[in-house]
Amino acid sequence: MPSVSSYWMKRAGSTTQKERLDTLSCTLKTNSPLRYHFIGIKGTGMWPLACALQHFQPQCYIQGSDLKTTAHEHTNPNTTIWNTHSENHLSWQPAGNKRALNGVVYTTAAREDHCERIAAKKHHINIYHRAEMLQALGACHNTSVAICGSCGKTSTTALLCHLLTYAQKQPTGIVGSGLINYDNHSHLGGNGSIFVYEADESDGSHTIYQPSMGILTNITSDHLDYHTSMEHLLASIKIFAQNCTDILIVPAQDPLLTPLLKGIVANKNHISVGTHSQAQYRIHSVYSNQDGCAFSINNYAYFLPAIGTHQAINAAFAIAASCAMGIPASTIQQALLTFQGVKRRLEKVFDSKERVIIDDYAHNPDKVRVAIAAVRSAYKDAYIDVIFEPHKLHRAIQYKNAFSSALSQNIQHIFLAPLYSPKGLNEEHLSTFNPKHYAKDLQATTGISTSVIEDYDQLGALTRQVTNSKDMRSYSKHVTLILGAGNSSKAQLPLLNYC
Repeated sequence: MPSVSSYWMKRAGSTTQKERLDTLSCTLKTNSPLRYHFIGIKGTGMWPLACALQHFQPQCYIQGSDLKTTAHEHTNPNTTIWNTHSENHLSWQPAGNKRALNGVVYTTAAREDHCERIAAKKHHINIYHRAEMLQALGACHNTSVAICGSCGKTSTTALLCHLLTYAQKQPTGIVGSGLINYDNHSHLGGNGSIFVYEADESDGSHTIYQPSMGILTNITSDHLDYHTSMEHLLASIKIFAQNCTDILIVPAQDPLLTPLLKGIVANKNHISVGTHSQAQYRIHSVYSNQDGCAFSINNYAYFLPAIGTHQAINAAFAIAASCAMGIPASTIQQALLTFQGVKRRLEKVFDSKERVIIDDYAHNPDKVRVAIAAVRSAYKDAYIDVIFEPHKLHRAIQYKNAFSSALSQNIQHIFLAPLYSPKGLNEEHLSTFNPKHYAKDLQATTGISTSVIEDYDQLGALTRQVTNSKDMRSYSKHVTLILGAGNSSKAQLPLLNYC
């Protein structure tokens, strides 16, 4: 069976796909009343997209379904959300409003056999992947900026949204996690000016985006369950780069991306970012402590109140894009000082003299390595324990040695959280995963004592039991780092109860 990525790559740039997206963009810009149904509307990527669509078209009626019980705040009377999936939702009509349903929006998680996708096809209702709606909405704005790459997408997108907002550029931003400054996954700014969004490469849908400005942060061997090979992933990244119409921002002298994009950047307005001496935005003099990260780019010094030297790289991409849109460095310097961060991106959920709890979304070896290094650089003399949640069975097995290497840093204890397998993925052989065996292997390869979390509710007592057995007097404080992209944030409450 062809991969999802192959499906998108075959459609990218095709006449049929272009006409389909152009038609959708024209529909979104019309003054006629619109109505769209979102399958999985409470998802990280769907809810901010629905909000952005309604912000662009205030009279657009948004409805959606999701099994999640977490409620999103919405006061707009033109919004209805069900906590069930049903084909009847598509034939439902808002009270006193008999407008037709213009389309159904779905994510890769909602497969073809989903009851609402089947109903949409049966009733000849237009069906759009989330990426198609995102591209069409971006095309409705004067400037669209897409951020793509294996690591740093969310932080770079959030930083760029913040810099543009501070400079009164009024952007609309779609971010993969909550913007702490704005308490939302989306930042809704000017109507039709600048549109900033993440271009997710995990399912290959990034190949259909055609932003006026594209940012490529990096690329690593992740999501190969979809892309089938590194060569296939790189081919999809090349398509994304080709599709950027005005400006492409890339890492300088990257071992994978530089040779891949050589022919493209030669014929495109591009900007290079990085620590290499040839970078147009050269990062140097980087220093990180528990207050944040200081760095310089060319002749300007910056400070970002976020821990980890890698933050300088994320910020540099956002700075390069902001400068390209006419924002002076002096404004950027002030704006960075007011950035409060992103939910679950080295987010400090508790911070006292003796105890710190940090939550991070790291779920592949590279991100795990960077997150641990960031925390250690900030808390050099601390006792650090890590709660590590394996994400997807295939990744936990395929990258087992890489995870062991990433965890083999200066930390004092590892807590192995329950394996997370996303709903709709239908991974086979889940029952074969033995957490005790996995923890034993981690301990053997890392040399770090490892415990298994069988129940998050017992985590507070478990961490207390482990630390009570050790001499904590030689450490400045106790720092717990939560790592995972699934249910790992469930660790927060039991830990907080023991603070």
